[in-house]
Amino acid sequence: MTTSIARQDDAALGGPLSILTLQRRDHVRLDRLMDRARATLATGGVEHEVALRAIARLVFTHAFAEEAVLFPAARRVLPEGDPLSLHIEQEHQ
Repeated sequence: MTTSIARQDDAALGGPLSILTLQRRDHVRLDRLMDRARATLATGGVEHEVALRAIARLVFTHAFAEEAVLFPAARRVLPEGDPLSLHIEQEHQ
């Protein structure tokens, strides 16, 4: 059974600058930004726009890293790489 990336420390993921660690940090940051966007939805204004722009920038760079680096590597080295990356891609849609 595979342990979730969310439950592994940085060392197990290849260090603080590994793609897995960076992607995990993106998910944490995205959760915070989504909370901020929800909290500012009723009042709108600049704070809400800033949150939405930050979400858009993060999602774009995060998805690019997954599609250009992470998923191709998973497909090459993991026996279950194809179905795993396909499942994650479908979830993200």
